[in-house]
Amino acid sequence: MSDANQDPVAQQVEWGALEATRGSNFRTHRIAKSPDRWAFKPTPGVYTMLVVAWTFAAFGLLLGLLTIGRLPWWGTFVAIGMGTFFGAAGMILLRRIERPFFDLRAKRFCTEPLDEGVPFAELHAVQMAPHRVEAPNERDRYWSCELNLVHHDASRTRILSHGNVAALRLDAAEIANLLGVPLWDRTATS
Repeated sequence: MSDANQDPVAQQVEWGALEATRGSNFRTHRIAKSPDRWAFKPTPGVYTMLVVAWTFAAFGLLLGLLTIGRLPWWGTFVAIGMGTFFGAAGMILLRRIERPFFDLRAKRFCTEPLDEGVPFAELHAVQMAPHRVEAPNERDRYWSCELNLVHHDASRTRILSHGNVAALRLDAAEIANLLGVPLWDRTATS
């Protein structure tokens, strides 16, 4: 880890989250390494949420189909509607799962497969920026941590965000080591 207070780029860079409304309160990704690619893969917790959503979807649709003609039309409609709702929620969740990766052959960071990416040579540091995810209800608010790549011009590219700071710090240290840049971590001061 490097002292960001001594770096002129760190004096210019924003320390708030790029996407403060995003993040989770648990570990959503882990690094999967291969010789030519380091990719952030979803953790089992993410897939558990999908399985729960699709289980409710299947149950609602099955219940709706089994009750055709046995319940008033609105009962069947409600059951099929619930199934459709949970199925759609699962599909939205699946589409929102981030899958950023470091292409080691091309020496670029990409946020999606067809993304042109950011060349490693443009990167100055790896930044951990804690942020509070707000919700209307106080008990639903939580802390998350955003992992960013800082460019030489002090602009930033978001990698991902999740709530397991210790795991994210280990990932961040590995990424900083891979890129040969410092890790700036402000999580201890949040």
